[in-house]
Amino acid sequence: MKTVLVTGATGCVGHHVVEALLEAGAWRIEALVRDPARFRWAVPEDRVTFVTGDVADLAGSAAAFAHVDAIVHLATAWGDPVAYPVNVDATLALARLGKPMVYFSTASILDETNRPLPEAVTLGTDYIRSKYLAYSGLRALPAHDHVMTLFPTLIVAGEGRHPASHLGRALPDVGRWLWIARRFTLDGTFHLIHARDLARMVLALLERPRPAADLVAGNAAQTVEAVLGELCGLHGLPRGKPATEGRRGTSIDLTPLAPLVASLVGDRMTSWDRFCLAQRHFRYATTNPRALGLAPGLETLTDMFAYEGWGARLQGAAGG
Repeated sequence: MKTVLVTGATGCVGHHVVEALLEAGAWRIEALVRDPARFRWAVPEDRVTFVTGDVADLAGSAAAFAHVDAIVHLATAWGDPVAYPVNVDATLALARLGKPMVYFSTASILDETNRPLPEAVTLGTDYIRSKYLAYSGLRALPAHDHVMTLFPTLIVAGEGRHPASHLGRALPDVGRWLWIARRFTLDGTFHLIHARDLARMVLALLERPRPAADLVAGNAAQTVEAVLGELCGLHGLPRGKPATEGRRGTSIDLTPLAPLVASLVGDRMTSWDRFCLAQRHFRYATTNPRALGLAPGLETLTDMFAYEGWGARLQGAAGG
């Protein structure tokens, strides 16, 4: 049985990755965590060892994990002062061990062709800039073919056995504001991926030959308009129709108001926020479980609502 080091195991994706590794049956897990009590369910002690420590210290202690067979590096810091020690120094220290490694970055640092986006380092927050610098540092290593970088798009995961993602905390209660949001539209594009499918992809990347290129993890691109329509359908609400050429719509397009919003918010909006507001379309060449030859995953919001039980919650509310 091989041993894999997992950082960030107590997080949203981390719980799903540990679960997938245990279900596969071929891995022992060493989970580097600050607080083992944050893991939500009991794990078999012969398969999982929690190593208490701080990822920020890995630059000087990575050699302690030289015995592992593979690494899944999920741990992330969102802001200064720990963004650079965790997101850059620890990442490069683990990569220098030379073990097969799946590293989680973010699709936000890429352009439409999956190439590093220069604005990520010139305009980015500490989180965005540090992720850019980490990826640049990996590519500058004399040998980096053992590192597979996975760039997640927007992650969905609900609360319960696993921690919720940021988006997963908002979606179950979307009905509270959907009655008004359905009357508006916005020009924008993005991708979604469920944490369960990310974990399935991680397992496949550990157990199969490395793909020729790093991967952006996400399902097919969706417009804001299409997602609002799907959410309205799930909640049984009629959807306002956007205007088309020569035809007046029943929904209001908020896109032209973006500069006004930026002006009103002022200094509370970062340079990166302003760039993203102007960009609006976050499209990539994405890969999902189906593209890796796995069984299809949760590819639509409807699939994700059903998996998380949010659909049953809506039916209960309608019945009440």
